[in-house]
Amino acid sequence: MKSEPLYDTNTVKEWLITYREKSRELFCQNERLERLEVRMVGVGAMTITDMPKAPSIQGDRLADLVSLKIELEESIGHGAEEQKLMRDRLEYVLGQIRSANERAVIRMRYIDGEHWDKISELLYANRDDYTDHAESYLRQVYREHGYALYHLARYFAESDDEKIKWYKEVSRDIKERQKRIRRYKKIVDKGQNDPSDIGKPQDNSH
Repeated sequence: MKSEPLYDTNTVKEWLITYREKSRELFCQNERLERLEVRMVGVGAMTITDMPKAPSIQGDRLADLVSLKIELEESIGHGAEEQKLMRDRLEYVLGQIRSANERAVIRMRYIDGEHWDKISELLYANRDDYTDHAESYLRQVYREHGYALYHLARYFAESDDEKIKWYKEVSRDIKERQKRIRRYKKIVDKGQNDPSDIGKPQDNSH
């Protein structure tokens, strides 16, 4: 019996996790911007109220906040553009998966950031036996997630679609990052917990 070929599902999973983490980062940056704008209103009011007392101090604080706001807005703008590109790519490759449930699991897990039990509930809570067999349905979600990763990895490996040429570079970057992480873990296991040691040449003269 011919066995199924192995595909690199780990790299696909890391790519999806990267998308999710960038979404979280963008959300946090927007939260920071909102808090900063509230602070600017407060400092602006203080500047007007205290103007006869110390205009330079409050004015400097407001100028610093304005500068930080501009930097944040630029960062958010670049992040939003990058996120849209990643989202468009993700939606395109999800369209190559036949199973609606597999597509749903990937979207809910990596785009919506849902927990596994919530995904199971959203997909299967309408079943009559869901309450009694919630654990079984959760395992089914895990399986569908695994199948989705497999089908994406197979598509990336076998397709000659020009629209996914970008994945080769992304895959290479992910693998390089994973190598650095493994290297760092080895250093930590040896008792060297300074991340700067990673870039230092090894002295083999002893």
